[in-house]
Amino acid sequence: VMDTVFHEVYHLYQHYVVNNIDWNSNFSRSAYFATARAWKENQENYIKSDGTEEGYWLYSKQPLEQSAREYARERVNETMVLLYETTEDGYILVG
Repeated sequence: VMDTVFHEVYHLYQHYVVNNIDWNSNFSRSAYFATARAWKENQENYIKSDGTEEGYWLYSKQPLEQSAREYARERVNETMVLLYETTEDGYILVG
């Protein structure tokens, strides 16, 4: 559940970034915006899975999906660390 929430919230962030950059500015063409440009291009050409193995592979390899998966994986790992407290005999749930 946490993974899905983090993943979908990150999609909101991606959408915000893409829709709030002045794409006509010279600065937006710099290397600093490479990821945002990839997201923008992906938003404009988004591939939905058609239920086939190939369709899922194409869907999952998109920059928007790869970034969201990576973000969610990292946040879930960080959150789990915060939920556990190290003791001499291992981990115990805090709270």
